[in-house]
Amino acid sequence: MSLSLLEKKLQEHSLPNALCNKRYEEAKLIARTYARLENAMAVLTNVACDCSFICYGQLGYKLGIDIDNNETEVPSIWEKKIFERVHPDDLIEKYAWELKYLTFLETVAHSYKSQYMLQHVLRFKVSHSEYVYLRHRVIYLEYDPENHVVLTLCLYNATNNDSQHSPGIINTLTGSIVLTSNNEMLSLLSGREKEVLRLIGTGLSSKMIAQRLCISAHTVNGHRQNLIRKLHVGNTSEAYSVAKQLGLI
Repeated sequence: MSLSLLEKKLQEHSLPNALCNKRYEEAKLIARTYARLENAMAVLTNVACDCSFICYGQLGYKLGIDIDNNETEVPSIWEKKIFERVHPDDLIEKYAWELKYLTFLETVAHSYKSQYMLQHVLRFKVSHSEYVYLRHRVIYLEYDPENHVVLTLCLYNATNNDSQHSPGIINTLTGSIVLTSNNEMLSLLSGREKEVLRLIGTGLSSKMIAQRLCISAHTVNGHRQNLIRKLHVGNTSEAYSVAKQLGLI
């Protein structure tokens, strides 16, 4: 998963930085509380100002990632010190799931967004060849007036194995898992949009795609614009890459 694509999507916002910082400072209490009550590593991210507040807590101490059982602030929206220990395959899956989560929440009314969280399990390296399992949850705490995310909370807890917590997007009010795989995401693109996107991936121009599908070039260009809009990317090359990574084509 291209980290830059997820980062680009997360960093769309219109909330003034001063207001973001005020709410960020207030939300640090939430991160500290989760870290203390759940023995979790908690990462509060101010997406708007590109910084994160990390509470390593007792779990961080146990895993050897922070020997002082302490807090820190980093100039990034990514908890790189933690990511360095996550299995590379699981890190790719993490980015894919977060893109799914963002895309799913765009279909949810603002007043209901707070009901949902994302969870999955990561392998975390504790020695040269040994991994332990961590349950990873993502909760979006704050949005700007245009419903772009500005504050996120990531939580890492110890767990016994990778089958104890099913990966997916959870409605925390009902306890139900509303998205467990790519199946629900497959309906994001129409059949024709998928056809166009596959042909874009082969390097064909709009005119050539139109001839192949027996439609007008104007129609192909309309599909291109829809793909860019639906997948929140800058061009159709990025659209093809994101769709492949999300398993849409």
